[in-house]
Amino acid sequence: MSISIENLTHFYSQDTPLEVTALEDITLEIQPGEFIGIIGQSGSGKSTLVQHFNGLLKPSQGKVYLEGQDITLKGVNLRLIRQRVGMIFQYPEQQLFEETIFADVAFGPRNIGLAEEDVKARVEQALELVGLNSQEIAQRSPFQLSGGQKRRVAMAGVLAMQPDYLILDEPTANLDPQGRDEILFLLDKLNQEEKVTIILVSHSMEEVARVAQRIFVIHQGKVITSGSLGQVFSQEEELETIGLALPQVTKLMNNLAKIGKKVKTDIFTPQQAAQEIISCIRGKKDV
Repeated sequence: MSISIENLTHFYSQDTPLEVTALEDITLEIQPGEFIGIIGQSGSGKSTLVQHFNGLLKPSQGKVYLEGQDITLKGVNLRLIRQRVGMIFQYPEQQLFEETIFADVAFGPRNIGLAEEDVKARVEQALELVGLNSQEIAQRSPFQLSGGQKRRVAMAGVLAMQPDYLILDEPTANLDPQGRDEILFLLDKLNQEEKVTIILVSHSMEEVARVAQRIFVIHQGKVITSGSLGQVFSQEEELETIGLALPQVTKLMNNLAKIGKKVKTDIFTPQQAAQEIISCIRGKKDV
């Protein structure tokens, strides 16, 4: 079962002189357990696209299915859909509002009527999942935390609803390198260990290359290419035409190969590049 989009088109200000086509005839499928990257420049339509996945937006044309259920139909319980498909917007820490971290993370579970014992268990589990010790910080104000910690608390509030799918829109925006690395490590851990399906929206090829298994590239409201990292990053000229650069290490390995060096080009992270270069040196390849 999956999230499935069929021939989705979305207009803003439809049937007015200001009508804009935000998405055009998109068809795609996301399988449970995948780590998906949705990448494109600002204004490409990627944020509009993912807001259809849990019914925050309805398509002007086309269908959206969650595990076979058409969530565009009247009468669908979107509250339950949004429990299954969690959404974390840019700068989620700006949505923190309770006096304590515990109360903020507990807001969702309490809102769906869980017993306080179950709420407490969910809060503790969610904070643990994002790498925060519940006993140490639960009664602290979220506004005493660093930017990266606030973002993790906001993520814990969504994870406390125990979603099967987690959508994140530019989750590392405005974080320092350490905060960015912590968030990406956390997302990879959630995917690998907790089996949460992750859908990461980003304009950064470097970030997507570190964690995603499959990529959809959005440009002017259309999916112009998709596939594995190797399949997408092999289209260097096409990506550069729409303003997307390959990860620096991938570009480096491509350039080495172009001048005759015997290196692999399906390299996407600095760690992979270092291992490949060391392997070539030890094997006395021409590098």
